[in-house]
Amino acid sequence: MLRFFVTFARFEYAMKAAGLFQRARASDAAEPKWSEITATLKTSPDGDKARLRAAGSLLQQPPKKQVVEQRNGSDVLAWRTAGPSGDEIDNLIAALKRVRNDLFHGGRETNSGHLSPGGATSSLLPITCSKSCSALPP
Repeated sequence: MLRFFVTFARFEYAMKAAGLFQRARASDAAEPKWSEITATLKTSPDGDKARLRAAGSLLQQPPKKQVVEQRNGSDVLAWRTAGPSGDEIDNLIAALKRVRNDLFHGGRETNSGHLSPGGATSSLLPITCSKSCSALPP
């Protein structure tokens, strides 16, 4: 799990340092500009896309999103299946970000039946990061 966090944090730092950042929708906070990464991945050679598709389990069983639901007049935490948001690359980046967010902010236990870091997630992120970083401007 530590490897996943470190890799993800370094990648987000590298994105911002390379100018791939934007203003958050609800505030003036800086956030990585993931749309640039997905665009780069979509135009990468077929071999790179084949490697990304190796994350079949992450795409076939994407991590659920933690949400707040109203039950018996009270707010409670629940899990909701997140539907596809676009093509394979869009869904892959969304799934990786969701795993990171759930782990970083809590609520993603390994015994909960939901995807946790390891397997496809931990091996795919370095591939995604290295392929994307190679296309970043100097």
